[in-house]
Amino acid sequence: MTTPEWNNSHNYGQGSEQGYGYQNQNPNPGAPYGQPGYAGAGPQAGFQPGTVYAPTPPDAPGAVGQGFKGYFQNFGPWFGAAVVYLVLQFVPMIPFTFVIALSGILEAEGTASPGPIGATAAFISLLLLGACVFLVGLWMYANFYHGAVEEANGQRVSFRGLFRFDGGRVGTMVTLAAYGILVWLGCLLFIIPGLIIAFLLCWVAVIKAEDPSKGIGEAMAESYRLSTQNIGTTLLLVVLLVLLQLAASLIPIVGSLVVLPVLYFAWVLAYRCLTRRPAARW
Repeated sequence: MTTPEWNNSHNYGQGSEQGYGYQNQNPNPGAPYGQPGYAGAGPQAGFQPGTVYAPTPPDAPGAVGQGFKGYFQNFGPWFGAAVVYLVLQFVPMIPFTFVIALSGILEAEGTASPGPIGATAAFISLLLLGACVFLVGLWMYANFYHGAVEEANGQRVSFRGLFRFDGGRVGTMVTLAAYGILVWLGCLLFIIPGLIIAFLLCWVAVIKAEDPSKGIGEAMAESYRLSTQNIGTTLLLVVLLVLLQLAASLIPIVGSLVVLPVLYFAWVLAYRCLTRRPAARW
């Protein structure tokens, strides 16, 4: 995350009250943004991968392409973290599946009957399992959004950095949970309202990760404005990412693990373009 001093020294975020227009806030568009040590404050000769550059025009395909490049520049930590999160989500299912299978065998042989107590215990176990998988998923999403923000700032995320549990991550987890609940409630009303809510609030997690000090309502309001003022770019990005996930699903597990981090890079980089903020390029 950037500091106020860094923002002020590079005109970062100025003019935000003017909405999401495309005015370039940098008087020298060719000059990279960044802190001394990874980007520098002035023009540099040639392109430097991972350097934070001036804002670029909204470009959904470009955000996805840069997402792939940024991801493969730091492939190890991201892929390793995706594998660990997958294991954390599926390992708790193993004993539960074993118990259910054993109960089914015993019941079929007539040596045991689940009874009301057994059925209640199974139901509670299922709820606990679902809650565990859900929370691990939220933890992963939050860390991947925050990690993508750090990468967009020109910083390389470490493997350990993708497993943080701090106030910023918790705030993003709560925001994601609220977003999911709203989409679920909308889908109960003949699906279409849920899809509309999902589209209008699709930026909410990125906004929260970019600025953890914002409240959930504030992040949702900003996402609504951003989506409605950039319908074409937002819709194209959503379609591209859905197609990317469908293509990855053709290679079970491995495909999804490889592609998953790219989604977060793409969301953050596209958000930086739409809000005219500097971001790393590779």
